[in-house]
Parts: sequence; structure tokens; C-alpha cells
Amino acid sequence: MRVGLLLCYARSGGTLLNQMIGSLPNVVMLSEVSPYGGGWGRLAGKSPTTPAEQLRQWYGLKIHNGSYESELAQAVEACYKLGKELVIRDWSFISFTPAVQNGFLPPQRFVTLDALNRLGVDVATFALVRHPISIWMSRREPVDDGEFLLPYKNYVNQLAELAVPLFRYEDLCANPDEVMGNIGDVIGIECSDKAWQAFNTFEFVSGDVQSAQSIERHLGPQAVISMSLPKPKNYEQFVKLHFRRDLQHAARLSGYASPSKLNLLGMVGKVVMNRFQGVWAKKDPRNA
Repeated sequence: MRVGLLLCYARSGGTLLNQMIGSLPNVVMLSEVSPYGGGWGRLAGKSPTTPAEQLRQWYGLKIHNGSYESELAQAVEACYKLGKELVIRDWSFISFTPAVQNGFLPPQRFVTLDALNRLGVDVATFALVRHPISIWMSRREPVDDGEFLLPYKNYVNQLAELAVPLFRYEDLCANPDEVMGNIGDVIGIECSDKAWQAFNTFEFVSGDVQSAQSIERHLGPQAVISMSLPKPKNYEQFVKLHFRRDLQHAARLSGYASPSKLNLLGMVGKVVMNRFQGVWAKKDPRNA
């Protein structure tokens, strides 16, 4: 039996893709699981976070509590017997970022993939990535903040080392039918547009679950256009991040081209204009 394994860093669109895949018929999907715990969903601290808890509460499967690896083994066996497709969304963030759950000593590798390999499971691994500058800005951290970059670089280095197929969040938003079809080819599941149309009602998921109305705005070319243009107050931070070589390196590993000099000059021009407008507004007597 082949098991799909989704790798995804925080703030990269993992919850959206989780809902799209999870809404497919005959799919059983574990959401943000890890030996170190799991992500929260709508129920906050009462959310099921282990494979056994999620399978019991969400799918009514009789899975016994045990070690992380034993619960994964039970999940594979149960889905095989029922003729279900099992897809696991790994809580990749906790494997690379120092946190209480991992004793501030992350293993710097994909531990769920390791566990499945030890079980001898046929794993179809794939990753959803987002431009690292967009991830950083969504965290609302200062440009010089170092808590994000090193863990993220280790994460994308692991993706590159393992040659994991990458799918970009921006492409998923712009062309969901095409990207879902390509993901389906990797994991061996039919992912036609008719199959995942009910994704916005799928609630067996952890992460930043939004309302059906707001989540639909993620999809379509206009959503990508709005995401690619920062608000004027963020222009300066946006430009500073683009000039960081370490972020450019992480972006290239994630499948993103570096911005051209012309684009960078255009962004610098916006920063200058934004500052000029701010100074002019302060000098305008009407604003006194």
C-alpha cells in the first residue's frame, strides 16, 4: 500500500492543501502529526493531535494508543483493510524549529518519513512550499529576526537532499486544478476538480482553518496578484528581505528564481516614493 506524505513548513498553505486532499473521496488524512505532538485545530487545546486520536474521532477507526510508530502502523493496516487511501500531513515545523515540544533540540530531519521507512511502507513524499519572503512577512517578524531563517534553511536543504517533489503554494492558488492533478499523479490518487470542490467544508484538519467564504479567496489568479504586492507600509521590509543572500538561497532551493535587478530597482523606487509621501504628508498644513 502506498501512503502519501505531505511535508510543509508553517505559514506555507499546508492547511489549505490539507483540506483539498482530505475532502477527496476515499481518503483518510492525518493532519500535522509528529512524535513531538501535533498542531491544533478548531477545538484549540482539545484538538486531537496523535494519529490514534484523529483516526478515532474523525474517522471512527479503532486505533489503540501507543508509540507514534505503532499508531502509524495501525493506520496503514486499517486503511489497507478498508481500501482507503492514507495521506499524512507531517508537522514539519517542529522537526526543524527549536520549541518546547522537542526540548529545543529539533532533529533536523523528517521524522515521520523515517518512521514510515522503518515500517517498510511505500511512501510517496511531496512538499508544498511558499516563497520564504512571504512566509517571513506573514510571521510579522523584524527583518533581522534570526529565529526563522536557520530552521527554514535546514528544512529546504533536507527537501533538496531527498529530491522531494515540490509544489508551490502560489501555483496552487493560481491553478488549483492543474496542481491538484499533478499531486494526484505523485501519490496515486484521483484529484480532479469535481473531487475536491467541497474542500471548504472539510474540518478534519489542524492549523489556521478559515471560514468557507474567506478560504475561497485563496484560489484564482487575483489571489496571487494580491499576495505578491505588499502593502505600502511593508515596501521597505520587502526590499530588505529581497537583498538578503541567505533568503535568496533558500528561495532558489524552494524552486523560486531570484528577482531581476529591474524588479529590485522598481521595489527600491516604491520605498523612496513611500518615504517621500510620508514626509510630504507631515509637512502638509492640512495634516497639522
